[in-house]
Amino acid sequence: MTVYDNKVALAAPAEMDKLSYDALQNTLSFYIPTGLDLDSASIQLQGANLDANLNGRALRVLDAGGTTEGGFKLLKVDTSGLALSETSFERNFDINLLFNPSSNVEAFFEGAESGTEGVLTTFNSKKIVLREIGAAATRTITDSSFDNAFMIDSAKNNSVSTAINALGLNSLMPAVTSPATPATMVLTVTGTITTGDAFTVNLDDGRGNTLSFITAELTTGQTQTDAYAALQTAFDALADKKGFSMADGVITRADGKDFSITGSTGTGDVSALQVNPDGTLVTLSQTPVSTSGAANGTMADGVLAVYNLANLTTINRAGWIDEKNPPIKISYDDVNQRLQFSVDRTVLGTGTGSNFNSFTISGAASANDTNGLGIPDSGNTRQVLIRGGEVMSAESFIADGEEIQLNDKRFGIQVEYNSDTKSFSVLSGTTGETISTNGAIGVDQNQKASNIQIGRRTILSGGNTDPSEQINLDTRIIGSGENALFGFGATRTDYVFAAGRGLASDPAIASGRAAQSDLTEVFRLTATNNENIFNVSVNGISGVIEIPPGNYVGTTLAAALEERVNQIADPVSGISVGGVTVRYSAASNSFTFTTGTTGDTSTIKVKGTARLGLDDVPLGVGSVPKIYNLVQATNADGLALFVDADGNVVTSPPENLVTGYFPLYIDEGELTFDKTGKLISPKNKVHFEQQADGFSISLDIDFSASSQFAQPFSVLSVEQDGFTSGRLDGIEIDSSGTIRANYTNGQNNPLGKIVVATFNNQNGLKQIGNATYVETAVSGRPQVGEAGSEGFGTIQSGSLERSNVDITEELVNLITAQRNYQASAKAIETTTSLTQTIINIRM
Repeated sequence: MTVYDNKVALAAPAEMDKLSYDALQNTLSFYIPTGLDLDSASIQLQGANLDANLNGRALRVLDAGGTTEGGFKLLKVDTSGLALSETSFERNFDINLLFNPSSNVEAFFEGAESGTEGVLTTFNSKKIVLREIGAAATRTITDSSFDNAFMIDSAKNNSVSTAINALGLNSLMPAVTSPATPATMVLTVTGTITTGDAFTVNLDDGRGNTLSFITAELTTGQTQTDAYAALQTAFDALADKKGFSMADGVITRADGKDFSITGSTGTGDVSALQVNPDGTLVTLSQTPVSTSGAANGTMADGVLAVYNLANLTTINRAGWIDEKNPPIKISYDDVNQRLQFSVDRTVLGTGTGSNFNSFTISGAASANDTNGLGIPDSGNTRQVLIRGGEVMSAESFIADGEEIQLNDKRFGIQVEYNSDTKSFSVLSGTTGETISTNGAIGVDQNQKASNIQIGRRTILSGGNTDPSEQINLDTRIIGSGENALFGFGATRTDYVFAAGRGLASDPAIASGRAAQSDLTEVFRLTATNNENIFNVSVNGISGVIEIPPGNYVGTTLAAALEERVNQIADPVSGISVGGVTVRYSAASNSFTFTTGTTGDTSTIKVKGTARLGLDDVPLGVGSVPKIYNLVQATNADGLALFVDADGNVVTSPPENLVTGYFPLYIDEGELTFDKTGKLISPKNKVHFEQQADGFSISLDIDFSASSQFAQPFSVLSVEQDGFTSGRLDGIEIDSSGTIRANYTNGQNNPLGKIVVATFNNQNGLKQIGNATYVETAVSGRPQVGEAGSEGFGTIQSGSLERSNVDITEELVNLITAQRNYQASAKAIETTTSLTQTIINIRM
């Protein structure tokens, strides 16, 4: 929207009171007063009888100093791109001219633009906001001028009609009758009823709900009351009323959806079956009337259509923030699944008009706990200083919106585009063909074939799918619709389908070890030592899972983990994980994580607390069974080769040869190696399967342990089985606290383990002498564990704790040692001097 500082009603002598459109030059010309101070490069025209492509549009001024005549000058504006008539025209006008766009005030539809980065969907409130900008916006809430900030046409505009007129919106509004209660139509029968008349009513909500009914034939002399009764009888006879209801000639929808109504009669004597939303009869032969009374206004092509003006209000308020570019930024942390809030200190920090130095984020005033978005209540939120770069993170939350049924979900589907053939390919992401139970080695239940079907539903004119369409799931292309861009549809036959082969591909599975305690019993998961934090990576998408502290058993914790793992998303691509299942096994007391995708590109890695057996979980990788097509060896003449009972290569098959099975021929029994001793012939690690009715065989050929090295014989290793007698040679303690006994025969046996403890508040311990402490109510109860595990330190064998040393005593000993050293050095010096003196005397 554009706000102009000046508005004038155009009026000129009769010979100049017209608009002239030049279709060749794409220009519009008209006369304006010569004294009009037109400084802007664009203007706007408003008028009830203006063309919709001109009314309310900003027009670029081409020439404001044209021909001058009788106190008026010719103004020429550009109409390029406005889709006006292809022929030139002249029209008389009754319009307003808006010019000189304001540099102090702007207007916009609140919510039409998103103020949150990354958010594509906005929820337009359809409220018009007028606000000061630039130097005019430097007022404060205490200014006496605030109450009269918007004095349009020297008058304060509290009433809706006054505000609409003052804002210039009355010129933009077409004549719109305010409809009755939303989703309500009143049927009115007028005219004279004659024999043979029958009324037909058609209802349509534009969303696939259509309804038609026809009355029985009426006779001459029957009244309008009889017509209403016939309408009600015909309506009541409908088996499926599609959400419509009718009583006393009033048709409504309980869901409040808008709908249109059309109808006809059997003869021309009756004027019409009519709609009466506001007391004015509107014939059904005209454009159907839509009950759009729920909205205050809609914008289309720059023309404002306003409904229910009585519901509009005007509000004056001061705002510290720019709602089109708010200084409080909201983002979503994909890794930790939580909302984050940050503040632009140049707008709301110290030294600004607001002069705030901190901020808090909390839920509703009535909230007494964290809400569903992870935002805490006002009593438990924290204060964050506004210094630049500070971020307040809410708690992680679960997106619990509506989901499709689990049985309808598919994961791992890939779509590829070939720029050469300009076609799309869709891959199922799985392998496998139909195999019955025990029809192949390792298949212990019926295996379904990997499959994919594509199509499109039939789309109605209103953009909705046809609810009556029957989908045939036995066809390769499903649905009766067409998708020309994608290249798939009911009439397309130029597609290629490649069926899945072999065994079904396997998902990635990550299995934890047994938990340290029985998880079939209720246990408490706390935030101590971050035992409720889990690091998960699925198919290269990583995230941090935070489980709310509380009481769990193995199955409920598995469900909580699965729910949060499946909402991990890649912060760049936006691809979410999905399909991962987490199961707890009471037999092994452990957790298993399985991906929803299959194949060798599927991976999963989990890292959690040792208490749950998740501190060292191996990487899980999916797999795709490989297929080898073995071909029987032949000689130079193409005859099949066999090996008889004596080991000779022959071309005659043995008498007991199994039908459908042939032996594998290996280059006359020779193994070929390269210079490094690596096997190069025959093909190694071959798995062969043969299935027939009532018969199944599996053969693995593996020469990987065979090698050939051109070196003399040597002993590569010696393995000792047992120990000689030995005696205790010493005791050592490793960093994990394990006490080990060393024996003279080389044995090293663990004898026990030192248990360590930690406290929630170590400073609350009470010292009772030297390095001995006891617990208190302040320190909390001890948490016993193993040295080296999460939250516990390590043990240094042979070291002395600093707390066990008397510093004063050690300093005295150091001084004494230093004194003794100095005395000894002096004695040596004296002895040397005497010796040198004696030598000098003798000389």
